[in-house]
Amino acid sequence: MRGAGHRRAVLLQRRAGLAGGDAGSGGVLRLWTAKEAVLKAMGTGLSTPLNALSVRPGEDAPPWNLRELDLAPGYAAAVAFDGPPAEPQILSA
Repeated sequence: MRGAGHRRAVLLQRRAGLAGGDAGSGGVLRLWTAKEAVLKAMGTGLSTPLNALSVRPGEDAPPWNLRELDLAPGYAAAVAFDGPPAEPQILSA
């Protein structure tokens, strides 16, 4: 039996139009952060509904370059930017 966390992830997935995401492996969170990164790059942020945007983690969302960031286990982060393709570098103190 799946717990409340799984049910919450599935609900968020449905609300955000995140069909196909795997709620059990962080797929919803990866997809959410990818969509949020593109919306922030567009300048609209979350005032635009997540289900209005079709984005896949690991793929660019023209005209935006979309990169997932590997920060730490259990965390999801993404950055979207225009301009020439590049790989962001994560700097630590």
